[in-house]
Amino acid sequence: MSGKATRWLKGCGCTLAVLLVVGVIALVVGSMTMIRPLREAIETREQLDLKYGSQSDYTPPADGAIPRDRLEQFLTMRRELMEICGRFEEAYESLEAMERFDSQDTAPNGEVLRAAFKAARGAFGLAPAFGDFIQARNQTLLDHGVGLGEYTYIYSMAYGSSLLDIQEDGDVTRMQVHVSRRVLDVLQDMLERQLDQVEPGSAWADTLKAEVDRLEGSGWSVPWINGLPPTIDASLAPFRTDLEEQFCRYTVDLELAVHRTINGGIGIQGD
Repeated sequence: MSGKATRWLKGCGCTLAVLLVVGVIALVVGSMTMIRPLREAIETREQLDLKYGSQSDYTPPADGAIPRDRLEQFLTMRRELMEICGRFEEAYESLEAMERFDSQDTAPNGEVLRAAFKAARGAFGLAPAFGDFIQARNQTLLDHGVGLGEYTYIYSMAYGSSLLDIQEDGDVTRMQVHVSRRVLDVLQDMLERQLDQVEPGSAWADTLKAEVDRLEGSGWSVPWINGLPPTIDASLAPFRTDLEEQFCRYTVDLELAVHRTINGGIGIQGD
């Protein structure tokens, strides 16, 4: 605990300490309530995989362009999933409010207490929202006849720049990737299978091959981070406004994750 936080505790007495303990308890309880929807999500995803293939099975169209009807279907699913986005936004804003106090030397006791109550409430709601989102995503895909692989491809083409945050701080470059190594490998494999469909020696084949080589050499990157090819960009262009409106920055890390049971079904792992 930082020195500033310690000074607040001394100034507020034991009340704030109790609230912080409540926040920890909320996280534990929230994690427990996350298990049930995650187990349901795994069952739904297994149905999805049986019907449409797994996330790693999907092969994009040869030219990479996304058909209009599939983008319209994608947007319909995004609108449904955005209903959960508000829960994440409220929870994260509650936690961020408490962090803002940590950047101040002093703060009125009443404001600290209100922020602590809000942070505890946010912590309590965050963990269940994780499980609910994964289940909602899988069920929405199943209901609309879209496999997780196709969803992954369209999402990465539409929102690829949001999957990788690069910040320049003088001579230091900081990078944060919002998808796992497994998902990055899945995306690269998609492009490799796409390349297999293209006529060797064509300009498009050379472009695809160069992108696959870049991904192999970069270590951690996402496809077309330096700009979408014209054909793919043109297929997305009529939907750009709608796509931006249906983007949730709070769920980027969850959008393409896959969860599975481990240790004989006792635990759950996601990546």
